[in-house]
Amino acid sequence: METADGERASSEVTTTPRKTGAPGNRKAPPRPPGPKGWERIGRSSSGAFFLVFGGGTAVLSIALAIAFSLAAFGRIDATFVLGWLSVAVITAAGAALVATRVHEGLWERQRSLEHLATVDELTGAPNRRVFEARLASEVDRCSRQESALSLVFIDIDFFKTINDEYGHLVGDRVLKEIYARLEDNLRLYDFVGRLGGDEFVMALPGTDEPAAFGVAERLRESVRAAPVGTLSVTVSLGVAQLAHGMNATQLIKNADIALYRAKSSGRNRTEIFRAPGHSVS
Repeated sequence: METADGERASSEVTTTPRKTGAPGNRKAPPRPPGPKGWERIGRSSSGAFFLVFGGGTAVLSIALAIAFSLAAFGRIDATFVLGWLSVAVITAAGAALVATRVHEGLWERQRSLEHLATVDELTGAPNRRVFEARLASEVDRCSRQESALSLVFIDIDFFKTINDEYGHLVGDRVLKEIYARLEDNLRLYDFVGRLGGDEFVMALPGTDEPAAFGVAERLRESVRAAPVGTLSVTVSLGVAQLAHGMNATQLIKNADIALYRAKSSGRNRTEIFRAPGHSVS
């Protein structure tokens, strides 16, 4: 039962165990490489490209040098081969260096485009498209395995006022800090996204409604208790659990309805989605 300020009468929460095909061998879904990960991938890719291009060109140079020597002298002339080969290898090394620089530029361009297409540029959070695609996959998996899945919809209270009174730089800092707090509350298999503006959403696989409420309340308290710089910030949250036959769009809609209820009830509180006609005892 919920109290007037958004607390539940019982502090005990439970988490529904995830059902997997191989108990004890649960694997968390892979996460995209971070900036350092992309840098390592880029360096290894460029190094491999240089070795393959340079090595292939050197082998080709040796073969051509021997062929030219045979054609010119009817035999392999060591002086001719070494002289020609020196020039060819230097030229090949220069060509490989230039080609590697071009390759690095193309790789960096591709990485930037992929980053912009999947990640919110300001906060670094997965964007709406990526989050909704992953959520749809998770909904399908949980529905098949009859496993719990809950969403927590988060909205920063009076964010427009923050932007108007303190400026957009402060507003941007608040968004980044809220996302950092969200990440601090994630388990390995949870995931979060920014849906736009000051709205974030957390997906909690294997988590039922009471447990999700507990996660939301801990998040709300962590934001309320720790100001962003000198600015006190609060958030409102809506919780919804996946039901039988529900798709990802409906799950997000239900969490949004619960969030609206939290905001219209005074903000700085957590509300759970209740279907029309549902009464809370």
